[in-house]
Amino acid sequence: MEVHDVAETSALTDELERIASIDLTEDQMQRIPAWCKRWKEIVFATGPSDRRRATDAIHGLYRDAGLSAPAVAFVPSPLTLAFANGIAAGLWHWAETAPDCWASTRANAIQAAVEIAAQTGGVTEASRQAMVDALREAIGIATKAITWPVGATAAAVPREGEFLTSLPSADCEADRAVECFLNNWLWPLHEDVGHAATGAFYRPKFNPRFGIGGEHIVLSESRQLETQQRIDTLVKAAPVKAASEAARFLLECAEIGQGRWCKQFTSECAYLSFLREVSGWSSPQLAAFAHFETLAETAGPIMAHPQFCMVAELPTELHVLNRHGEGLSRLHNESGPACRWADGWTFWYINGVHLPDDSGEQIVMRPQTQTIVDIDSEDNEEVRRIRIERFGWMRYLRESNAEVIDARHNDMENTRELLCRREAMRMLVCHCPSTARVYALEVPGEIQTCEQAQQWLWNTSGSRYGQPRIIGRS
Repeated sequence: MEVHDVAETSALTDELERIASIDLTEDQMQRIPAWCKRWKEIVFATGPSDRRRATDAIHGLYRDAGLSAPAVAFVPSPLTLAFANGIAAGLWHWAETAPDCWASTRANAIQAAVEIAAQTGGVTEASRQAMVDALREAIGIATKAITWPVGATAAAVPREGEFLTSLPSADCEADRAVECFLNNWLWPLHEDVGHAATGAFYRPKFNPRFGIGGEHIVLSESRQLETQQRIDTLVKAAPVKAASEAARFLLECAEIGQGRWCKQFTSECAYLSFLREVSGWSSPQLAAFAHFETLAETAGPIMAHPQFCMVAELPTELHVLNRHGEGLSRLHNESGPACRWADGWTFWYINGVHLPDDSGEQIVMRPQTQTIVDIDSEDNEEVRRIRIERFGWMRYLRESNAEVIDARHNDMENTRELLCRREAMRMLVCHCPSTARVYALEVPGEIQTCEQAQQWLWNTSGSRYGQPRIIGRS
């Protein structure tokens, strides 16, 4: 399939902007609830993927790109996807450029890379073997077609420190290993069609914040970005843990490949389907996105290679909170992970705030076991606020030996207030008798009374301190 040229892209953008400038008819408005329902179900979908439909869509993508049908491997989570894809891509590159190199230790390099991948954050000790098994299975499917030479000679086995230099252009081998058709075909198509549709959809007459109800799509975009950022952090930390250069090379392929993953394109597909299903727009460009739309409906993100394609399963659990009047759903669960995949990879969220991998389980499931040191050493202010809320504000103030320097009953707000000092931090703690809620706001160090604290909070927009920081609410 040919990539759209500049003139075609410009014409497409003009056409979509023209559509977006037209008021929706009454008949079109009546189609919106069905569209919203469909995409909300897609965004919040959990459980097993529809592997048959997803595989057919992948074969269609490769066929449109002029490539042979790839081996398709399904993996339990996006984290397993990133590592399995990189390691398999590295092995294919290894086989195509220097198959004899390190032939005697190739199996050890694969095993080492897999075990390091399974030790990343967010995967519990109990789930690590499941991730190892999933990685090995996916890598096996992706590399099954490789024919490795038998009986490599001693001369073909470089010494430690010479593995990468034994391959052509060693400084960019990992980069070459993960190169795929996405960069030459998929991304230009995405830029042309997907971005044009997004631009049209967010025109005032189409904007979901003006009644069309696209908050679930916003959540999908946010969740995909958060997932990619977390994986990026984890895969970057992996190569330095490898003892051999061969294993390090395979993990470096995962690190570089992570930047080229193909998300589900859920938002672009949803916008295009709105233009098609609600506005009645029809164009040849829609056919190119049909496979992406099927993938968005049936599976998680994919990573593509000329020889194979890996697909992440949908999460097994997904919990959100949509407070009345706020519009935007947030990842949230106070009794377990907000998002969990089959291999045990988890996201911990409270009110849309991501909790660290190493402490999220404690904050959500065992908040009473936190210590004052745990709370005070937390660098992220939002996470620190949640730590205190879960720990209990009164307990925190009592056990941290916070000093009360002023107290009053605020007749105007009908709240009881305390001004407390805890090391360099000063907090106005307020209790509302009618709701029984307690909240705390940080104020400048020179504040001496509750009244001064309230005055500062009311006038803070003109203060050198900036906006008030609500550091706790319960």
